[in-house]
Amino acid sequence: MTEAEILQLYRQKFGYTQQQLAEQLHISPQAISRWETGETLPSIDNLVALSDLYDLSLDQLILAGPYFRRPLIIGRPIAWPKFISFAVIWLLVSLFLTGFGYQPWWLFMVVLVVGLIFVLPVVFQDYWQIDRTGLRITHYQGRSWQRLAALWRRTPQQLLAYTDMAQVKISYQPRQQRSPWDFWPDPVIMQVTLKDGQQFSLNLSGTLPDYLPRLVMFLSRQHVQVIDEQQLVDKLLLGQDLYEEFHQ
Repeated sequence: MTEAEILQLYRQKFGYTQQQLAEQLHISPQAISRWETGETLPSIDNLVALSDLYDLSLDQLILAGPYFRRPLIIGRPIAWPKFISFAVIWLLVSLFLTGFGYQPWWLFMVVLVVGLIFVLPVVFQDYWQIDRTGLRITHYQGRSWQRLAALWRRTPQQLLAYTDMAQVKISYQPRQQRSPWDFWPDPVIMQVTLKDGQQFSLNLSGTLPDYLPRLVMFLSRQHVQVIDEQQLVDKLLLGQDLYEEFHQ
C-alpha cells in the first residue's frame, strides 16, 4: 500500500469527490488527482488540513496507522485463558485424586506438580516480534520439562530478515462456530516466503488496526511484495469489522 492509495481510500471513506475535496482545501481537483496517482505528495500545510478534515493523526493519514515502537511483540508466550482453565481443572482433579483432603498433603502436592510438568506446557505458544532488521520468531520446542524450563532460560529465536523476504501474504480464515460458548477469534495468518523458498506462517493477533496496515506499508518500503487478496488492510482503514465482513 502506498501513500497515494491511502489518500484515495480516506477520501472515499469520508464521501468526498475529488472536486469536493479540492474545494475544502482551496486547491485544484488536478492536484488531488496527482496525489492519488502518486505523481506528487501533499505539502505539509495540505497534510495538516487533511488531518483536521478527516479528524485523523498525521501518522494515520500518511503511514496507515499509529506509530509503534520496535520491537513490537505479536502474541503472548503463555495463552492465559488456557492457563486459567487448566489451573482450575487440574486443581479439582488433584483434589479428587487425593480424596479432597483425606490423603496426606504431600501426595496432593505430588499430583499437582506432575500436572504442571507434563500438562501445563501446552499453554505455551509461539510468538513473534517486529524488529528493526526483521521478524523474530520464538519457538517453544522439546519435551514438557524443556518447555517449562523455557520460562527461566533464553528461548532460541529465528530471524526472518527483511532483505531475505520475497513476499508476504495475509489472509483471514473464517471458521465455523462450534458452540454458543465458542469465543475463539478467527485466525488471521501472515505467510512469509523467503527468497530461498522457505515459508513461515505467523499468527496475527491483538488489535489489528493498531499495527497491520502500518506493517504492510513498512514491508512495502523494504521492497517486500505484499499480497492482500481479501483487501484486509483496506477494510481495517475503513473501520470495518473483519468478523462481520466474513460471516455475513
